[in-house]
Amino acid sequence: MIKLLLTAIVASALLTTSYAGGELARHRSADTAELTRLAIDAGRAYARRDVAALERLTAEDYVQTDVRGGVLSRTQWLEFVKNRKSDLTVETDDIQVRYYSDVAVVMGRWKYTSKGSSGDSVSYSRWTSVWTRTTGDWKRSLFQNTYVNADADRQLISSPVLPRSAPGEVDADFRKVVSTLSGTWSIRETSDHGETTGKELWQGGTGGMPLTEEFHAITASGEKLNDHATIWWDGKANKVRGIWCADFNDQGCTPFEMAVRGSDIEMTGEYDSKGKSTAWKEIFQVTSASTFTQTLYMGTPGEELKKVSTIIAERKP
Repeated sequence: MIKLLLTAIVASALLTTSYAGGELARHRSADTAELTRLAIDAGRAYARRDVAALERLTAEDYVQTDVRGGVLSRTQWLEFVKNRKSDLTVETDDIQVRYYSDVAVVMGRWKYTSKGSSGDSVSYSRWTSVWTRTTGDWKRSLFQNTYVNADADRQLISSPVLPRSAPGEVDADFRKVVSTLSGTWSIRETSDHGETTGKELWQGGTGGMPLTEEFHAITASGEKLNDHATIWWDGKANKVRGIWCADFNDQGCTPFEMAVRGSDIEMTGEYDSKGKSTAWKEIFQVTSASTFTQTLYMGTPGEELKKVSTIIAERKP
């Protein structure tokens, strides 16, 4: 009888725990969706100087550390937003949410596009915020924002959009990409299919052109992967051109585009494999003179691309 009673008590406790865990997961999923929406709303409200919206989104004891290291109270920050002279848009991406009891830490990236008489200027920042729940609603209590600055370790790629070179002159962005990527890199790639290790060899020819890439790796199952790319500056068209080749590419080789986005290097293209069209995007985030992170996104052309793998690269001596 005691064993039966204990069994019933344990079974009841397990059912209660399972139900509570399921409820928590459902609530967390809803909270994450809500916090993601609020973080995007906050960026847009800041861009359009919507003080009323920002007042609704922030707690009374709100404190912000801005990109220049200034510490502002809620009143000071709202006054700054109200009187800000710059005309800009803000796009938010790479949002991540973590929970610590009833407190949420929300992180993400902003892309600023500033409008000016001489053209648009683009810059990026990384931010971390703390959100607390007040009378049922999430409020932003703390916000820390930092410009993405690849020059912290060495002169790499400047955040503003650089003016284009004169026809026939190699573009400044392209020269810096050559300087940044040239060399041999050991790589470790992680994806849903496991871990892949190998190397990337980037070499610039005379004057940095063309810039060639060789990729050699082995998957956890022993499969060998190889591809090649060539990138060059087309002085007549005043743009960077690239071509990428792989054995699973139905056409053998296909063209792609390269651009500098703040401190990131972005490459985009499309290819067919076994009759299926795929769009891809790779973003190189230079983290130091000897490391970079390479993130691959793939999907159906014309639709939102999904992150499929991340490469951590370290420069070899």
